[in-house]
Amino acid sequence: MLDSLKPRLVQLHRPFAVAAVVANVGIAITGSVVRVTGSGLGCTEWPNCLPGSMVPVEHPDLAMLNQWIEYGNRLLATVVGVIGALCLIAAWLTKPRRRRVMWLSATMIGGVFAQAVIGGITVKAGLLWWTVAFHFVVSPVLTWFAVLLVKALREGDEPAVPRTNPLVPRLLVAQIGLLILLLIAGTMVTGAGPHAGDAKAKAALPK
Repeated sequence: MLDSLKPRLVQLHRPFAVAAVVANVGIAITGSVVRVTGSGLGCTEWPNCLPGSMVPVEHPDLAMLNQWIEYGNRLLATVVGVIGALCLIAAWLTKPRRRRVMWLSATMIGGVFAQAVIGGITVKAGLLWWTVAFHFVVSPVLTWFAVLLVKALREGDEPAVPRTNPLVPRLLVAQIGLLILLLIAGTMVTGAGPHAGDAKAKAALPK
């Protein structure tokens, strides 16, 4: 049965990669929902939601809705991790193994572990603004890697053949640089302001 499953996993590598794109976009969106609804400390512990409980429970100071919004974001992170693991397994089973595909697949599962650590630090730091910003920035980076994985699975390992004006790649590089700056600036603004994820979170600048 295991031998028959291996080729099936290899065939599903590209759908897994597409699912990784969707899941990483989804967790970035739910992370934004956590912020704007003030649910960042809906779960006050990590990895538990509340002291002594892995899942949301009735609490006099915490609304159930805020708890479930934050907990839902954590559950989606588990889904991202499972998809990342499937990407890596499929890459490992592919013969011959492609180094670029292996590395990009590894980032899918590695990013989840990194986000778990950063997320734990963010909660324990009381949503300190720069930890919130850093926690969010990782998601777009992982989404980018997932898109590169989908692209790599459609291509071979031969040298790239230019098909556009040489100016186009340079413009794209400039655009990527500007988008990175925009992401960093945007996450710093929201992380330092009233949407860091909880009304009690300390702002970067005194009000």
